[in-house]
Amino acid sequence: MDAGKELLYEAKVLVKPWLNFKELQEFKHAGDVPSFTSSDLGAWNGDHAPGWREVHVHDPQVQDAAHHALKTIQQRSNSLFPYELREILHAKAEVVEDSAKFDMLLKVKRGEKEEKFKVEVHKNHEGGLHLYQMVLEE
Repeated sequence: MDAGKELLYEAKVLVKPWLNFKELQEFKHAGDVPSFTSSDLGAWNGDHAPGWREVHVHDPQVQDAAHHALKTIQQRSNSLFPYELREILHAKAEVVEDSAKFDMLLKVKRGEKEEKFKVEVHKNHEGGLHLYQMVLEE
């Protein structure tokens, strides 16, 4: 970290496990670190092609996006009953340049009624979340 900004370095290490030997051969600055990458989201499943990828519903980034979506839905609602997140049924993520998109299916409860919302939440490079789209599933 340099003045609150993360930096990325590349290291070249020679390893000889049969001799229990490790030697740092090269260490250099590789540029600035993006705020998040596809691998941070678990969005790479073997193939490194860009696009939407399945991600774990328990991933902290996914959980944050789901809670933000629920909070925004609640703010837009005029219901007397608050929405409660019951479960994240499905989650996909895509990293585009320095932002991430989360596509999720949320099971929520409002009073005695359970509903499902398909939501898309965008996260910018500064960590700000925005509910881009929400659709009530029938």
